[in-house]
Amino acid sequence: MLTSGRKIDAYWPVEADEHTRSIGNNVTKRLKSQYKAQLAPDFLRPTLPQDIELITEQMVIDISPIHLLAANWSSSDIAGVAADRARAASNSDETRGRLSSVEIIRNWVAKHNTTCHFVFESEDFRQQHPDEWKRVTDSIGHPVGMDAALVSYSHRWRLYWTSFFRNDMIPQIRNNLHLNQVLDND
Repeated sequence: MLTSGRKIDAYWPVEADEHTRSIGNNVTKRLKSQYKAQLAPDFLRPTLPQDIELITEQMVIDISPIHLLAANWSSSDIAGVAADRARAASNSDETRGRLSSVEIIRNWVAKHNTTCHFVFESEDFRQQHPDEWKRVTDSIGHPVGMDAALVSYSHRWRLYWTSFFRNDMIPQIRNNLHLNQVLDND
């Protein structure tokens, strides 16, 4: 978004993992220096709980309007939903309708921000959890698949469910990258 010239008024980072939060803080510092004119002075707003399970619909309403929802969809979130659905099928119907944390947040954001775009990143879980794969793709659509080598040093297949990006928009993999070209100086 920043490279396209858009201005960012507010950013609410939510990251439960301390190591990932540290990486995010370093990236945010770099963006603040590189795109200072496009970021509101108080754009970084760490007011949401760092545990996505603690975010409520009222919190989503309070921080609206939301223009872009970005999330890393963890396999443990998907696996937890799959396990709950399996237990529900064998016991009772009480957890049959459980959604993953990312899906719950997405539903709240979409309900209160009708023009919001989204991007959810995840590993490919269609083999491990085919029922969840079908449910998610039926609900959100099929993801865009991309080799991480496009933007990093290693080959790693990643999936992105998004409202604004298509497979035909992915550039060719640049196999000539060297490690020092993709690591941040800081």
